[in-house]
Amino acid sequence: TESSLEDAYTRSMDQGHRPAMLLITNPNNPTGSCYSAEELKMALSWARKKGMFLICDEIYANTTHTTTQMVDNHHVFTSMFNVALSIPTPTNEENIGGGVLGDDVLVMYGFSKDFGLSGLRVGILYTENREL
Repeated sequence: TESSLEDAYTRSMDQGHRPAMLLITNPNNPTGSCYSAEELKMALSWARKKGMFLICDEIYANTTHTTTQMVDNHHVFTSMFNVALSIPTPTNEENIGGGVLGDDVLVMYGFSKDFGLSGLRVGILYTENREL
C-alpha cells in the first residue's frame, strides 16, 4: 500500500538514508503471486513523486498459475512495462498512454527461470534511460 511505502521511506530518511529506487519482484518467488495493474500504477506514481527509480524484476513472468483476472486472491501477471506506458512520465505530462516508458523505469528479465535454463546466464534490462 502507499502508506506502507511511505512508512518505509520515512524510516529510511530518519536513519539518514535517502532511497534512490523502489525494487519490485513481480511475480513473487516462491508463491507466483502477482501485483495488480492498479498496485503497480500506485507504486510507480509513488516512486515518481519521490524522484526515485522503479526497478521491476520480472524473471518469473511466465511462472504463474492463474489464467483469469483473479484466482484465489492472486492477480494475473501484468508487466510494469505495460503499466508504465499507460501513465504520464515526469518529463512529459501530456503523454498519457503515449508509449513512453520514462527514464525512471527499469524492467529486468532472464531466461533461466521460465525456460529451465539455469546454466544460461543471459538477462535483459529494458529501460529508456540512455545514461544506463
